[in-house]
This record gives sequence, C-alpha cells and structure tokens, in this order.
Amino acid sequence: MISLLSRLVVCALVLAVLPGVACSPSVAEGEGEGEGEGREGEGEGEGPPLLPSCSDSSNCRGGELCVDEPDGSVCREVCDEDADCDSSFYDTCDLTLSHCVQCVSDDNCRSNEACVDALCTFFCGDDGDCDSDEVCDAALGSCRTAECRDDDECDGGFVCTDARCVSILPVICDANTTRCATESSFATCNAAGTRDTITACDAEEACVVNDDGTAGCATVVCVANDFGCENDDTAFVCDNSGTQRALLACRADQYCTDGTCRTRVCAPDTITCSGDSRIVCDETGATSTVSPCGDEVDCAASDFGCSCRPIEGRGACVERICSPGIGQCVGNGVRVCNGSGSGFSAVVACGANDCIEGRCLPNACTANSTVCSGDTLLTCESDGTGYRATTCSETCAGDDGSARCVNQICEPRTSRCDAAGEAVLTCNDRGAAEVSTECVDGFCENGICKNEVCAPNSKRCASTTTALVCDARGGTETSVTCGVDEACEAGVCVDTSCIPSCGQRECGIESRCGASCGACGANESCNTTGQCVANTPTSGRVMTVKLSWNGNAGADFDSYLSRSPDEPMCSLDTCYVGTCVAGDPLRPDWDQNGAPSAGDPVAVFSTDSDETVTVTLPTTARTYRMGAWYDSTSSATAATTVRISVLLDNVEIDAASKSVAKGALWDGTTLVWNGTRITMVDSTRTTADFACDESPGSCQDDAECPAGQFCDGDTFLLPGTCAVGCRSTADCGAGNSCVGGTCTTSTVGGVGDSCSDNAGCTSPLVCGRLTGTCTETCEQSTCVFAGFFGCCELTAEANGTADCNQFGFCR
Repeated sequence: MISLLSRLVVCALVLAVLPGVACSPSVAEGEGEGEGEGREGEGEGEGPPLLPSCSDSSNCRGGELCVDEPDGSVCREVCDEDADCDSSFYDTCDLTLSHCVQCVSDDNCRSNEACVDALCTFFCGDDGDCDSDEVCDAALGSCRTAECRDDDECDGGFVCTDARCVSILPVICDANTTRCATESSFATCNAAGTRDTITACDAEEACVVNDDGTAGCATVVCVANDFGCENDDTAFVCDNSGTQRALLACRADQYCTDGTCRTRVCAPDTITCSGDSRIVCDETGATSTVSPCGDEVDCAASDFGCSCRPIEGRGACVERICSPGIGQCVGNGVRVCNGSGSGFSAVVACGANDCIEGRCLPNACTANSTVCSGDTLLTCESDGTGYRATTCSETCAGDDGSARCVNQICEPRTSRCDAAGEAVLTCNDRGAAEVSTECVDGFCENGICKNEVCAPNSKRCASTTTALVCDARGGTETSVTCGVDEACEAGVCVDTSCIPSCGQRECGIESRCGASCGACGANESCNTTGQCVANTPTSGRVMTVKLSWNGNAGADFDSYLSRSPDEPMCSLDTCYVGTCVAGDPLRPDWDQNGAPSAGDPVAVFSTDSDETVTVTLPTTARTYRMGAWYDSTSSATAATTVRISVLLDNVEIDAASKSVAKGALWDGTTLVWNGTRITMVDSTRTTADFACDESPGSCQDDAECPAGQFCDGDTFLLPGTCAVGCRSTADCGAGNSCVGGTCTTSTVGGVGDSCSDNAGCTSPLVCGRLTGTCTETCEQSTCVFAGFFGCCELTAEANGTADCNQFGFCR
C-alpha cells in the first residue's frame, strides 16, 4: 500500500524529472473541478486529518483500536457499518479491517479521484480536470504546466507537441551524453538530442568510456589487449583501449611467465638432496633438475663415491670416506660407516665374539652357514670353526645363515619412478632392493615427487588470444597462441571470423559461431536484416548430454539431468542411473502422458569412458540442470577430469571440463532451451560426499522386493514402495496386530480402534479400508465400492463373509 509519505516522495521525484508537472499527493483537495458529489467537512487543499498516535489500544479512546500503519501506529474507529464512523472525513467502514477509513474503493471518492491506500487521491482524466495553464498527463494522472498551445509559442526550429516545444530535427542521440565515435574520437550530443559534435583525440590518445558512462580521450600507455610479465612475480595486462595498464601480483607460491601466474614446482634458486642426487631449482621455481652425484667426475673416480648432503643450506655432493652401512674391525671391536659415508660410528667391542670382516661373529658356527658383511660372503667352515671370505662380484644379500652373492637389481642409493608414475623407488645401499614411497597429491618425475601445478588434462584461457593446456599428470601447462580470427573460449581457440559487424542495426546476423550483436529476447532470433523476430516453435529437436573422462583407470561417472533446476538433484524429476532405465516405474515422465514416450529422457550408462542422456525437446522454453557424479564405488581414488558436452541434433553446441574428487558431484550447470537454441551456463559448484539412492525401491508386487520386505502401496494405480514390517495381522505373533506396518500389542479391537485388517478387530467388526479403524459390517449383499467406507459384506460364500479390497470389490 502507498502511504502519504511515499506519495510525497514520488511527487518530489516527478517534479525533479518533469518540471512544471503539478503533483497532488494530498487527498480530497477539491481543485479538480470534478462533478462528483462533495463530502462534508472537506476544504480545498486540505490534507487528511491527523490521527492520534499510539503504542497499543490502551492509548486510544473507547471504540477505537490501535492499528499498525506504514507511517506508525494510530487510533482508528472500530466499525461494523458506515453509520459507526463519526468522523466527517474517515466516514467509510472497511469491513475487512473493521475500522473507519476515507475510502475502500473509487466509488467513495469524487469523479476525478481514486482510492489509494484508503485515501482519495486526485487523478486527472483530461485537461478539463486541470488549471487553465495546465494539461493532464494521462500516463501519470497528474497536471503539468503547458509549455505551449501551438507552434507560434515555440522558438524557431521547434514545434508544439503534447504541450511541449520539441525540435523539428530527428533525435539521433541521447541528449547531453558523450560516447566514443571511433577509437580516436568521441561524440557529444546536444541538449535536444538532434546533433553530435565530434572531438578528435591527440596522436597519443584513444577514446575511453569512464566509470560514470561518459566518454573522452585518454593517453595511450600500452598496446591494446597486450599482456605479459612485469617481473618474475608480477603480470601485467593492457585494456582494449591501450589507456590502462594493470599490474597483477602473483601469489607467494607462483611465478609469472607469458603473462600468467603459475604454481611453482620448487623453491626458486635452491639445491636440495634426494638420496644421492641434487635437485636444482631454477631462479623462478618453474623447473627442477635432478643431478645424480654419481655423474660428478670426482665422485666417479672415488673408491666409495659421493653422497648428497646439505651444506650451509644447499645440497652438495661430498666424497665418502667409507661405504655406508659397512663395518670395519678395530682390534676386537667394530665401527660402522654412517649413512652418508662421511664417517664411522663409535667402536663397539665384540666381547666373547670375534671381529671378522667388519662384523662381530661367534667363532663357533653352523657348518656351511653364510652371512654378509658388505659385498663379502662369509661361509662357516665345515668343522664349524671360523669363516672363509668370498668377495661377491656385485653384492651380497640374504638373512644370516642363508646369505649369498647376488646381482644388483638397482644402482645403490639412486631413485626412479614406478611404471605408473605415482611413486618413487629408492635403491638401498647395496643395490639389492628398492623401497617404494607414494607421491601423495602429485606424481613422480625423474625420480622425485612433484606436486600438480594444474588439473590434469584441463584447459583454460590465459587471455583472449592464449589458451593453457595441462598435461595428463598435471605437471606442465603449455601455452597455445590462437591464430588469426581466433579467440580463446573455455581453454579452446575458436573461430571468430563469423562474428558480424553490427553497425547501427538492432542485432547482428546470427552465424555458425552463435555470435550476435544485439539483445534479442529469450524466445527471439536475429534475422538477416538485423531485426529481432519471434522464434518459430519447432518440434522433434533432440538434446544429448554427454559425460566423458579418461586418464584414470577405474574411474566411473554418473550423469544427472533434472528438468527442475531448483529441486534437489535426487528428486523424481531427475534422470539418473537410479530412475532413468527402461521399464523403471519411477522413470521421469517429462511428457506427463502417463507412460515413457519420445519426450522422456533416454539414458545410456557406461563404466568405460562416457555416459549419455538424450531428450526430445519441447516446443516451449525449458531449463535443465546437469550434474556429474564421481561414483564413490569406483576403483580409482584420485581426482579425475570429466567433460560435460551438450549436443543439439548430434552437433556439439558447448562443453566444459572440471577436475572432480571421488564421491563429489559437479552440480549447477544449466542448459537453457528457448525453443530454437541451447545455451550452456557452466558452474564450478561441487558437492562433496554426494549420493542418491540408486535403488529407490519402487515395486508393483512382492516379487520385486528384497527378501524380508513386501510391496506396500496401491499397486493398481501407482507403484508401491518396498517396506520392512508387517502388512497384515497374520505377519505378527499371537496377541499382536499389524497397525501402520508395525506389529503392536492387540487392543480391544472395538469400533474406532486402529487396525490394518479384519484380524485386528473383535468379531463381527471388520477393518475399514479407508479409515484404518474397526467398524460394523454392511447389510447389502454386495460390497462394490463399500470397501472405501470400511464396509465388508455378507455373502453366500462358504465362510459366510467376504472382505472388500481397496477398490470396493469382494476378494
């Protein structure tokens, strides 16, 4: 409802926009010269009498009620009819609100008034309702000052139109506005909107549109649409006019290359150790190089090689003085070379044993048993006393007692990647075995674990002319420069040569790119003459939505297509593996014709690399919502990139890709069909740990339900639902009855008591099918339709009675 204060505000706005308009916010003013009957006590120009304010009805007089209104609470007279209203102004009873007002309809007001917010407000119908120097603005219902009555009252070049002086020249621009006429000039429109004045920019300037919408010249500071790196940590981008150059700081874990901030793979300009290899990171953190110490000349010539050790914060190859893990006899004690080969442990005395080839061993041993000491095989003599030493050609391996000389399976203390590139395999000190270390949230490359710098196989745009493509492991993003007449869209360079030049037309000629210059409506298209025209409804068009994925063995995605974008994705109006298979009674019936038909969704499900849903589109507009669920039962565990593509009559219209974690739903992508074309609106929204009931439990009879369940519901009209519990008292033990699918202790079973079948009622009462309560039997000889009302009829059958089913027929 419009309050008096609100009308005053509206009047102020009208006066500001239309000078000379007479705005009349007050009511019953009387200046309209109308012929309607007068009202007692109303003076010309008077506003409505003020009503006493109140906080509750105790502040009002007897017979009055405190009423909440937009401008505050006031006391109103209570009434049942007009005669109860004592005020000469508020003399009409609003029977709905039960208090007195000035009017409840236009009939309570003068002929040139209307009832607005229970007050009579002046509205002019023609010039006769206004003063002699005014005209009626019928659209506003207000009087405004007449600027002219005929052309003679206007200046040269102007004519009198609708009581206003307007230019005889056509309006070609918006009055008192500026706009860019070309890249290097701007136009200023005059006050009448009939003429443009062109102002050229200087040689080093270009036309720009300011934040307030005005246009003007600004100095060119960069190449239009250019972008690049200001330094290793900052990107820059030039706007399309070349007058603004913005700096974009990269995050602390990023570096700038080709105008794009990318995630670093290592700390810039550092050297770290991995086994006996140095990992050298470049100055930006973009790449790392593995440099094995064994490749160093000094290390290769050393008797014991080199180890990689951190020295003053940087990894360095240091020559070993001993072989890591190998013992050395000192007197009758042993000292062992440490893991880096840089020194020995303290000497440990052998005590009663003897130090033999760097090991403390008992002199008495099992004949012919063997042990290792480094690359030396020690074999117990046949008489069980002492050992003989054999130097292995490669290395010695095995448990004490059964050790033997073996070939090395790897180069000691080196690292490599497993076949899947998911773990680092590190060779031990003797080259006899490899230890596997999984690369969590990353991948293995050159024998070291690296973090992903991008979503595997993803594509994105670095600029309007450059696409970035991530490799299958997420380790490298490659820049792709778009060609001439191409632009980057969703990470793909697409042909833009078909985009039309609109000029001054309403819209552009639609092309195979789907480009358009104008703003045609949702159910309109642009014709060849540049006009927006209504679309002609078509039928039989087919939309296919496809999921595809690869690069992660064992991954499986399920498609979800909903015809109700605002409903939960698991609703019965959604096509997915739980509802959208042929013959499923809960399959979405999008034609609402009672049975699946051409307009209903048809799904093709796969666990290999794609899944599709096909729908015959309606002739009217429709919005669909698409989801992609990474099946939580998949054998794969890592996040996988899935692609959603939409096809119209088997021609791909649009597509989007996203990396999705296992068990999550990529949700919110909408497909808007306007009767002629499909628009795909992508969303990055995901829902973690999403799950729908893949077995909704619909049924037509007990045979379709799992063991221990029965089909509960009307199996004649609608599908039932598999339920656990009881269906009749016969399913319950003695002294119990089935009530609402649950066995409960039997009650009296009298009239009105709850029941689920006749056994739950005291004879001769029967259980009413509709009411679920015990009732008396009917007297008729047939029970057609009586079952709806709880009646069961006497018949001539052998048992003397017959039960009625839910359709009113004897069982």
